[in-house]
Amino acid sequence: MKNFLGQAGVMWLLAVAGVAGEWRQWRGPAGTGEAPEARPPLTWGEGKNVRWKTPLPGLGHSSPVVAGGRVFLTTAVPVGDATAPVYDNVPGTHDNVGVTHTHSFRVLAVELATGRVAWDVEVARVFPPEGGHESGSLASNSPVTDGENVYAFFGSRGLYCLSCADGKVVWKKDLVCCLRSS
Repeated sequence: MKNFLGQAGVMWLLAVAGVAGEWRQWRGPAGTGEAPEARPPLTWGEGKNVRWKTPLPGLGHSSPVVAGGRVFLTTAVPVGDATAPVYDNVPGTHDNVGVTHTHSFRVLAVELATGRVAWDVEVARVFPPEGGHESGSLASNSPVTDGENVYAFFGSRGLYCLSCADGKVVWKKDLVCCLRSS
């Protein structure tokens, strides 16, 4: 399965961030979703206004971020054999999708100029303790970066800080423990 953003969002970021500079947080430099200095193409497709195309593992609905010539994104890759679906049953949940696999939660860095994957780091491998939602994925929270580190939040699977240069985990906070104690 290819990452949703690998097909559309990364190409969009190439059009915008490749011209407009860095895009270090969700909705861009000013938090408005605008890149006033950018001149992105109005159309793109196979062989038209696309610099590169790179297949990516898993599924991620987070918005990629750009800094230091790299695109940073998150994904969740199902691994192992399927089990019976596990659904959320807490008050207020709706449009649930059952989780059927352990997942590898990953942060990736892709070279903006070439599309080459610079690094791909698994930060957690767990069976999610809660179910999914039909309009999202288990990697829906967008990463942010300060240019030195990239920060990725995977809900109860944890909060991670990785070095932009090499993907080494600088620190992490496991949040599954917090679910167990409540």
